[in-house]
Amino acid sequence: LFVALCTLSCISPSISQVASETTSVSDASAYRLREGDVLLFRYLFCPQGTEQKDPPDMRMAVPPGGIVTLPIAGEVRAQGMTVRELEKEIATRLRRAYPLGQCSVVLLEVRPAFYSVIGEVKEGGQFPLPPGLTLREAIAQAGGTIRRPELLRAALYRKGKLHQEFDLFSVATSDDPAARELIEAGDVISIQTKRQVRLWLAGQFQTPGERVVEEGTTLRQLLAEAIPTRVEKSEKLILTVDRRGVPVLRTTLFDVTTGRAPEMVVQDGDFIALEHQPTVRVWVFGRVGNPGQYDLHEGAT
Repeated sequence: LFVALCTLSCISPSISQVASETTSVSDASAYRLREGDVLLFRYLFCPQGTEQKDPPDMRMAVPPGGIVTLPIAGEVRAQGMTVRELEKEIATRLRRAYPLGQCSVVLLEVRPAFYSVIGEVKEGGQFPLPPGLTLREAIAQAGGTIRRPELLRAALYRKGKLHQEFDLFSVATSDDPAARELIEAGDVISIQTKRQVRLWLAGQFQTPGERVVEEGTTLRQLLAEAIPTRVEKSEKLILTVDRRGVPVLRTTLFDVTTGRAPEMVVQDGDFIALEHQPTVRVWVFGRVGNPGQYDLHEGAT
């Protein structure tokens, strides 16, 4: 009973006094601490049979990394914990040296929550984060994009790492689940022009020379735009792809456009040539059905 009374007399008034001296947030019991939040720590001791003054209050912000360093308790992870959880953890450590040791923690200041939108948007920057903000609403806050959605690559970064990529058009116009993704403090929405690769075309293309296409373009997609509008069926066109000076593909135009050749994604610096198939001219005489001159592809038997 004596121990209980001593504990109550030492602890209860101190906790109420701390609460009256500071300002806490609403629903602080459920709030989980983040970097930048400012906390007040008060140690409470009541050793039996002794009179000991409690140490002075300690005010500190949760540093990057989320670990606070306290006397006696040592390093304690505050980030992600509630105030009550943090109090319990510190008290457990204090009791290793002081059996009746207690700690009160008061949340003095909450670091404002922000998210960012960068890239090809009308009004990029950092924005306050209201509760329940969705990805679709966050993009709308930035005024929308300044280029067509299909020309852009969009990604959500969380805690410095890629959280997810998403299709801008689907997020803006459909019931895409990504549109309902809840934004968290510190999230960065990056909307950038799709990366481009530079190629060189030679031979029987509509426009030989340098060409720039989006990253991820396949050889078949490139040919659909770059080959002549009319190619006679009798023509045999050979397609070759050189990459960093090394031939990586040699096939016919027909095989590529019909899907017989393996699909290939073009890369920056590729040299692509489209030429008539080399031929040899022969004459056939004698007792054959159709004597005369023939052009055969090189290597014919």
